[in-house]
Amino acid sequence: MVPHKSPQTSRALTAAAIVAVVVPLGACSGPPESSSTGPGSAVTSVHDVPPGYVRAEQAGLLIKIPERWTPLNVHDAMADPDSVAPEVKRLASERNLTIEQYVSLLQGADLVLFGPTQKEETATVNIVTDVRLKSLPTPEKVRQELVAIGAPTPRAGVTTTKLLGRAIWSSVSITPTSPSALFILTAIGPNGLVTLTASSPSIAEAKRCVMRITSQMISWTKP
Repeated sequence: MVPHKSPQTSRALTAAAIVAVVVPLGACSGPPESSSTGPGSAVTSVHDVPPGYVRAEQAGLLIKIPERWTPLNVHDAMADPDSVAPEVKRLASERNLTIEQYVSLLQGADLVLFGPTQKEETATVNIVTDVRLKSLPTPEKVRQELVAIGAPTPRAGVTTTKLLGRAIWSSVSITPTSPSALFILTAIGPNGLVTLTASSPSIAEAKRCVMRITSQMISWTKP
């Protein structure tokens, strides 16, 4: 552990990484989809949520659901496991877990998106929010945090997103364990530190997953 490490950042990254390795890995396919609602616009009422979007309530964001993907609101699923989509129940069954056990492993995430299963692999992106943290860590801080939780040789740098502005990207290769790669984007959202993590067989594919989601996010205010 690094002496000056931020407990909040550590908790957010730890939760994101744990959720990423719990869900099956996969690759993103297809180009980003167009959106009739432009990034950066604010939605002020639950009734204004555009078709095809889902709320990441703790993050204060609306997420465009890619075609054939399945969203899972972890809080709602914990409260009512029977309401979980059949695709998620199938993934739990493949791991010999009840849906209650599977969803409990995803605690800490605000939202998990499951892509279509292809060749027994399922693309996933999870969103974790820490409302206590309002400033962005440096790339080196993120890299140190990942090392502290056991990530081998992580890389990190700076990028820019349409809605959230400046962000820190980080990537981890975990070969030969599953998933083999993670791409993580950390930014300051409407309600605090937001971490988006994709798992995939390659860093390039994981990055594509995250960038596809961030390109169409909308800020959302709870009514």
